[in-house]
Amino acid sequence: MKNYEALARPLRKEFEESQIERIYQVIKDVPTINVELKVRGQLNDQSDAEQVIKQPSDRNVWYKLHANEEYQLVLSLHRLGAKSSDYIYSRFPKPKTEGYFLTLGCQESGELIGLKRFSSRVARSTSHVVFNAPSKLGRVIYTLYFISDGQIGVDQ
Repeated sequence: MKNYEALARPLRKEFEESQIERIYQVIKDVPTINVELKVRGQLNDQSDAEQVIKQPSDRNVWYKLHANEEYQLVLSLHRLGAKSSDYIYSRFPKPKTEGYFLTLGCQESGELIGLKRFSSRVARSTSHVVFNAPSKLGRVIYTLYFISDGQIGVDQ
């Protein structure tokens, strides 16, 4: 109730109590999602190896991939907290379920490497994006975006 009161106090001048309760419920239902990322493919001369990728603390951390080889980025998603509904709050004319886009790209070249859409109705789920390592040797930075298709503020 403490969180509700902290939200309700400044809103009471503009909104009725039923509207504040609805606002609180919508905010409470915005998901917090923990994302774990792994790369799967030929790593360290082992075929079909898997390695957990952590957000590097600096640009001196690199993952060695073989040129022109196919790899998978495997995302394990863990939704924290309980859902109160199967639908998200949105401005769509019909009820909308949670859905996401995974986009993998190279910001330097402006190239989209991989794209996948998926939905998750459970607390834990897994999805993957398949991509080919570049043909040129050298260091390339790929960026993966986890984007909600209907909620603001859920993107990572």
